[in-house]
Amino acid sequence: MRAYSVLLLLTMIALLATAYPALASDPFSVTGNVTDADAFPVPQANVTLLDNNRMPIAHTLTDANGHFAFVDVSGDTPGISVFVTFLAPPNGSTNVTKMSGWHETSAGQIIITDNETRFPDYILPGKGYIHGHIVRASDGTWLTGTVYLSNGKTREVTDPSQEYLFEVGPGNYSVYAVHTEGGNKLTSGTMDVHALPAESKDQVAPVDLRVNATEPGGAGQNLGALAIALVLGLAGILAGYYVLRKK
Repeated sequence: MRAYSVLLLLTMIALLATAYPALASDPFSVTGNVTDADAFPVPQANVTLLDNNRMPIAHTLTDANGHFAFVDVSGDTPGISVFVTFLAPPNGSTNVTKMSGWHETSAGQIIITDNETRFPDYILPGKGYIHGHIVRASDGTWLTGTVYLSNGKTREVTDPSQEYLFEVGPGNYSVYAVHTEGGNKLTSGTMDVHALPAESKDQVAPVDLRVNATEPGGAGQNLGALAIALVLGLAGILAGYYVLRKK
C-alpha cells in the first residue's frame, strides 16, 4: 500500500512537471492605446512585444485611433512588455520611444494601461493633409477637374499643373475626381486615404487620382456619327414605306 502511495505521488509530480510548460505556453492577448500628452491617439506607431529577456516576439502598428492588439500570442515567457516607437514631425527623422511595464502572461487577456504608453512630453500635430493631381491614366498627363472628399468638401483644379489640397482632421477619408473632356464627364476610381497628422503637406505622399480620359472631340465625333446613322436609317425606312404605298 505504501509503495502504491509513493508511485501515485511520483505520477502526480510527473504530470505537474509535464503540464507546467503547456500552461506557460498557453496563448495570450495584449491590447492597449498609444497617445500623446493631450491623450490624442498616435496612429501608425510601431509596437513590439518583448519577452522578459527583452527579445521581440511580435510586432504590429497602431490604427487610426492609436489602438494596438496582439491576439493569440504563444511563448514560454513568464512576462512581457511592449516597446513603442514612431517618427516625430517636423522632419520625420526623430524616433520617439517608450516601454511599458512588465506584465505576467498567466492571464489570457493583458490590457496595457494608457498611462504606460502615453508620451507626456510630446504633442502630435492635429492636422492632416490630402493632396495630389488629377492624372490621365494612359500617359500620366495632369488634368483639370473637380476633386470630391467624403466629408463634403470639393476642390476645383483649373490648371493642369495645380495640385488639389485638403486640410482635414486626422482620420479615414475617401476621395475621387471628375474631369470633363470631349463633352463627357469622366470619373476616377475612389481612393481610400488615411490622413495622418503632419506639420505640412510636404510630409505626406501625394494621392494622384487617375481617369481614363478620351481624346478631345473623340466622344463628340462618335455621338455625331451615331446621330447621322440614325437619321439615314429612319430616312430609308420612310422611303421604303412610301414606295410600298405607291404600289
